[in-house]
Amino acid sequence: MKRIIHIAAFILVIFSCKKENPTTIKNNGNSKDVYFEDNLIYNETNFTDKTKTFTIGDNDKYVSNKRTQKIGAIYYTATMLPIEYYIKKNLGIKNIDSLSYYKQKLKGEKVIQFEFQHKDRKDLLEEEFTSTDYKTAVEYMAFHIKNDFYAITPKGDTLKCNGVLFERNFKLAPFKRVLLYFKDKEEINSLKIIYNDNLFQNG
Repeated sequence: MKRIIHIAAFILVIFSCKKENPTTIKNNGNSKDVYFEDNLIYNETNFTDKTKTFTIGDNDKYVSNKRTQKIGAIYYTATMLPIEYYIKKNLGIKNIDSLSYYKQKLKGEKVIQFEFQHKDRKDLLEEEFTSTDYKTAVEYMAFHIKNDFYAITPKGDTLKCNGVLFERNFKLAPFKRVLLYFKDKEEINSLKIIYNDNLFQNG
């Protein structure tokens, strides 16, 4: 029987998921310490809360907050994607008019990049971590893990996860990543993400 792990909330306090110019990024302290371009967990000391920079090309840079919690041997990391970055990166929209259209269409939408990583960079979908075969674990990530997440807005409203996109990296990266989609009637500046771990035996 799998154990359900109630992980304490990831609280993403985003006051401004704003676009930054390269000068601002460069002069904001030691960029190598503050911004992790690949969003990897390197060691025991860097899983604390960080800002995260998302880059498209040479000039488009967007800053958001990243929250990480370590439970047992697994790091759980949640980052709220700036919506303009998401539109440009995932939808491939670059035209200004089209960008404005999709920003209005996705008003109230929040996309959370959620990552799982073993402290020794082991593949978490192996049977030793999931108590199931690899194919079943992949299918769970792709189709069922959305049911393990919900969000709480600053007003106390509960939002269900409307969808999930499992980003397959075919073992080229030491983490597993999903994109989680939440929708509210109003623009949301922060979310509390609740994750009930039904996949990994991490008790």
